[in-house]
Amino acid sequence: MNEAQSIALLHDYIHRAQAHIVEESLCPPLQAVNAAVAYLLDDTVHDEALSYDDATLAKLKGEVSEVTFPAEAMRKAFRTALLEAFKSMRITNAQMTPDTIGMFMAYLMNKIGVEANSLVFDPLIGTSNLLATIHNHVSQAFRVLGVDDDPAMCTTARNMLDSLNIDGQVILQDTMTFTAPEVDVIVTDFPPAKVDERDIYLPYHTIIRHIQSLKKGGMMLAVIENDFFDQPHADAFKKNLNEFAMPFGLIKLHESLFKNHPKSIFLMRRKQYDNEQLPSFLLADLPAFSDKAAFNAALIKLEKWFAKKEGDVQ
Repeated sequence: MNEAQSIALLHDYIHRAQAHIVEESLCPPLQAVNAAVAYLLDDTVHDEALSYDDATLAKLKGEVSEVTFPAEAMRKAFRTALLEAFKSMRITNAQMTPDTIGMFMAYLMNKIGVEANSLVFDPLIGTSNLLATIHNHVSQAFRVLGVDDDPAMCTTARNMLDSLNIDGQVILQDTMTFTAPEVDVIVTDFPPAKVDERDIYLPYHTIIRHIQSLKKGGMMLAVIENDFFDQPHADAFKKNLNEFAMPFGLIKLHESLFKNHPKSIFLMRRKQYDNEQLPSFLLADLPAFSDKAAFNAALIKLEKWFAKKEGDVQ
């Protein structure tokens, strides 16, 4: 069975199981998708608020229980079911980082060097699809720590990690009140954000709060909007960032990836000692992923930059 067939079979199970749970419980589709995945993993939905016929779910699970699903097939089937639930509930797809960005982030993770069993932290984990995509495409398995203040997203993230056998912990808490232990890497995708009524721009405050949890020399990779540096208090943010870390690189993603809010990847490195300076800054403008020739040319340039930088990155 190829990957496409595995995805289709698993998605069919999730779709039919969640439809049954919605019919029995009159619950939101997202809650039912999570229940369907939980039943696949543990023979129970882990949600006392839901009604369902155990025999029906057992029969549906029996149709796939003898199949060993590759990790990417599991992730993609789950992701597709989540996107369908989002659409029916009119939840923006901004909750889900596109796979192409996740795979490119994995490429960057491989370049900066992530050791086995490293702790990777996402302070705004959402569905955890970003970290799951990265985990499935890096050379070394890592542990995951995530925070989100939305109970539904936390449940989704935990199910995603469990379905892929990823060693991880997801905590339901406001990220601005959470203090992380020392972590090896921070990865996150900031949702569209503007300065709020408290005169706060969330991405600035999130970075400054959590980058202090990075081990010395550790990296933070953040997907940011292209107007990130044009916000009020940008100068204060840069000054505060420089106390703990230094800008490492900025990679502009092609606008075709986004409908309304074009983004870039901002790389930061925790300082190893005071007054540390990097001799060069990675600056790249990526073409469309679909333009294979242009994208491969861009990768060659990135490979050369990282090859020169190897002594500083590792």
